[in-house]
Amino acid sequence: MPEAPSTLPGDRCPRQILTSWWRWTGAIAAAAALIAAAQIVPFLRPARAYVAPIAFLYLPFLLDRTLSARQVGLTVPNRSGLVAAIVSGAIIAAGFFIVTRFFLWGPWPGPPQSIGERLLAELLFAALPEELFFRGWLQPQADRLLGGRAWGRGTFRLTAANLVTAAAFAVIHLVTGRIDRLSVFFPGLWFGWLTECSGSIWPAIVLHALSNLGMAAASGY
Repeated sequence: MPEAPSTLPGDRCPRQILTSWWRWTGAIAAAAALIAAAQIVPFLRPARAYVAPIAFLYLPFLLDRTLSARQVGLTVPNRSGLVAAIVSGAIIAAGFFIVTRFFLWGPWPGPPQSIGERLLAELLFAALPEELFFRGWLQPQADRLLGGRAWGRGTFRLTAANLVTAAAFAVIHLVTGRIDRLSVFFPGLWFGWLTECSGSIWPAIVLHALSNLGMAAASGY
């Protein structure tokens, strides 16, 4: 995981911890408000595809001017994290293909544009900004605020910070006006786990983009 400061929740007074949580939720609310405004305000609608990426990429650095790329997980992933990403990605991809191809939608129509263009768009406008904001910035902060609470050991470890951040990731998708978008809670957990396993957000970024591409290919959207 990205480096954490030495100050732990137990070293701070309740007011400081409450202020930190307000700052954490405030960042989510600010991003959601910007995205919602871009969808509602007529003259902002042409730019709505760019509002979310800009908000997610810049809000952490605006709120904390001391942040570095390393602190938000833009580092080289470790070997065990890469193995976890490859193995889990292959299992999930196989399951997704079988379920969607044979039980839900039938033959995949493919994405509406070329695969290369769609993958690049998913990387730049979805996966990179969302993973930097949620797994790179929010999740380490939540981990500090929750005192590193976790269940399980080693690779099979679930942290409270991952649960909280995945929930925030799901809730912010409600700005699209679709209740079914809450289902992104589950890939959010996966991306958070990958980040914790690898010490980097890059595996989550790549698999996030590939997951979106797979959904586009399966649904034609």
